[in-house]
Amino acid sequence: LDPYRSIWYQSVAIEVVKLDGDGVSGYEMEWYLHATSIGTGEPLFPYHQPLDGLHLGLQFDLDNSRIVGIALPHWGMKFPEELWAPSVRIYRVFSLNSTITFTPESVAFDFADSAASSFQLGAGISAMDPRFDIYYVTSPYVSNETGLDEPRLF
Repeated sequence: LDPYRSIWYQSVAIEVVKLDGDGVSGYEMEWYLHATSIGTGEPLFPYHQPLDGLHLGLQFDLDNSRIVGIALPHWGMKFPEELWAPSVRIYRVFSLNSTITFTPESVAFDFADSAASSFQLGAGISAMDPRFDIYYVTSPYVSNETGLDEPRLF
């Protein structure tokens, strides 16, 4: 929520059908940062931005005019042997004189000693502390203990 511009931001996906001469050849997901007017509910297309994947836990930092969230790679593009590689994504928003720019930054996400790098079950809770420049997000702790048949979530 950007109270200065009265904008609600959310991450949305659009499924795109790929066609060839024989009909449907496949499907693809396109991701966007979708902006909506708080007052009218109408989309604010100049503020829409293409994204490279799903973004969860979006927070707007009032002090620095930036959107912060977790960027997740799409499962359809991940091989089972690859580690899950989310990142904290920051978009600095600038809009003066009818010029709107978003400047992206990315920060690696550290799972410490958890095996959660192979999973992403969701980010149900997030918070922003702009005074100390801290972004909080919940993530499951998946035990790395050997001898277990399946990982345990804590």
